[in-house]
Amino acid sequence: MGIGHHPLQAQIAMRGAALLMVGGLMACSACRYNPIENEAVVAEVLRRCGGALELEVAPASIVRKGEINLHQGVQTWEVCDSALNTYANIQELQQSDLNEHIKRRIKPSMFPPSNSTTLGLHKCIRLLPHRNDTGGFFVALLRKVRPLPGPEPIYKGLKEKLHQSHKAGKKVEAGGSNGFFHYSKVPQDFVQSWLESSGLRNRKSFLSDVEPLLYTRGSLAKGSSVMMSKAVAEHIVGTRD
Repeated sequence: MGIGHHPLQAQIAMRGAALLMVGGLMACSACRYNPIENEAVVAEVLRRCGGALELEVAPASIVRKGEINLHQGVQTWEVCDSALNTYANIQELQQSDLNEHIKRRIKPSMFPPSNSTTLGLHKCIRLLPHRNDTGGFFVALLRKVRPLPGPEPIYKGLKEKLHQSHKAGKKVEAGGSNGFFHYSKVPQDFVQSWLESSGLRNRKSFLSDVEPLLYTRGSLAKGSSVMMSKAVAEHIVGTRD
């Protein structure tokens, strides 16, 4: 019925929205066509983002009309319980004699929003099995037009600080309400000592391939080591060959 998946899907989409750069595009897709897992999730994400995300019409280069039958997203739907009783809105659900435990599982965000037309849910894409001889599929394309509402992250400006001090081997601090976080390179002698103690002294390629990507949060004694992929290291801390 989608009731169990809806909250998790909204959380995943919100995490993606938080990581998305302003101006970037994010595709929300699901291999099913239950509105509770599709349009309802998109509507809830748009609500939480307070105008920071907007639905986009898929570009013509992707939507090849004639090759596949596409349908617009729905703007109205009903929510059903395990006995397939349907409810048009949360008020109707609360007034029913449904088990209280099940009532709590059905969230207000699973119902059609009153502003579904304004949100542009019709811009979502649905692929219906009986029209394309395929499985059911749903896609929504969202663009981030401004930062998400809320307090500024404590890591703001950290990338620039790390990039400036990386080659100098300096420790970088990012202050916030939870204290200071310290990031620095893991020294090569520490890595060599670890290789010795781990019986990997012959893995010489480790030093050249992996050691440049190792960082520590805090001191080696009290902090935790982190290994990043080369692409992540280049983006976050300015590592270069």
